[in-house]
Amino acid sequence: MPGRSVGVCQNAPASAAPASGDGPPVLAGRRRRALAVFPTATVVLFVAPVALGLGATLAPALGYFPALGGTVLSLAPLRTVLADPAVPAAAGISLVS
Repeated sequence: MPGRSVGVCQNAPASAAPASGDGPPVLAGRRRRALAVFPTATVVLFVAPVALGLGATLAPALGYFPALGGTVLSLAPLRTVLADPAVPAAAGISLVS
């Protein structure tokens, strides 16, 4: 049929509005606020275990290990490790290989 546009519904009433899927404005606002929580929650769920793991690793490295009597944070354990003459060589080998 010449002159007909493809994709145009000829039977739809002129007053029919396209469905947006957002619903009434009140629900759309609630939905947006509810969805706004997800990016923050995602960041917290990814960052929290990493931060806790780093803290649990650094605490004994800085002398806080109650099972062995270390109840105070200090740099003394780190200084002891760095004073060992084999540490720079071991670090160099780790970085090169």
